[in-house]
Amino acid sequence: MIRFEPQSVASALLVTLFVNVFACAGEGEANHSFRVTIASRLTVEAMGKSQLIEADTDFNYTWKQRERERTLIVDLIAVKGVFDGKETMNTTMSRAKLVTLEGGQKREILFEDAPEPLKAMLRDTFQSPICKIKVDERGREIKREIVSNAGAKDLQKQGIIENARMFHPPYMSDKDEWSAVTEISMGNGGFAKGQLAYKKVPGGKNGQKVIVSGTLTNEGFDFPDQPIRIRKVKYIVRGEQTFDATRGHWTSGKLKIEASFEMASGEKQPVATAKGTILLTHQELLVKK
Repeated sequence: MIRFEPQSVASALLVTLFVNVFACAGEGEANHSFRVTIASRLTVEAMGKSQLIEADTDFNYTWKQRERERTLIVDLIAVKGVFDGKETMNTTMSRAKLVTLEGGQKREILFEDAPEPLKAMLRDTFQSPICKIKVDERGREIKREIVSNAGAKDLQKQGIIENARMFHPPYMSDKDEWSAVTEISMGNGGFAKGQLAYKKVPGGKNGQKVIVSGTLTNEGFDFPDQPIRIRKVKYIVRGEQTFDATRGHWTSGKLKIEASFEMASGEKQPVATAKGTILLTHQELLVKK
């Protein structure tokens, strides 16, 4: 019989939340950079105990745009995890370095000083092309090509491409309401998928505001190399985004997710349940001239 300790369950969830740890533009060539912040607060019930898992993630990325082709560049990923008030993870990664904070002590590994496996991950993940996406005139994805090297493989599996598409749905200039298929990475190869509805708000002086709503689900997926199965995933999404018609892309947004799921050993009875909120904020990063 497999025994699940609350601490191990929490550790697995923090890995999942790490990645929970997003383009649409006009003709021509341009670079648009964005930041997504993710604040997850989940309460886990396991073995008669209730424990709080907090995870805060910053994800900075750039879409290099040429006509209807988008190339994804990842600029920075930072994550902090807290389990029942105790910090268990605090890491920032970029092309230049890996920085960790543990017990009040800062450890910094520069790219040029990193061992080869870490150097390959930093080199291939940050400031290097991850994928190329072709979209139609409304911003709907019609083709995707992975162009990253081997060092980016692990984070790519964790869903950085899907998370970099989350806040860039199609925009229908001739419709007041529409829907689009969406997926959000849960980490470890799992994704919450479904359709989100978009509804324009009348008026708007600084861009078209759009109300977002819908439910994303996943019936179940297994953690790699662990006897843990996440199942009955339900993400209820509510929020808003703003589209700048003059510039031809989404510029900001806020989404709140009411999340719930079970953790089990295979198809057996659940050994833990999780419920809470995930707040996502999206903002374009304007380059100073």
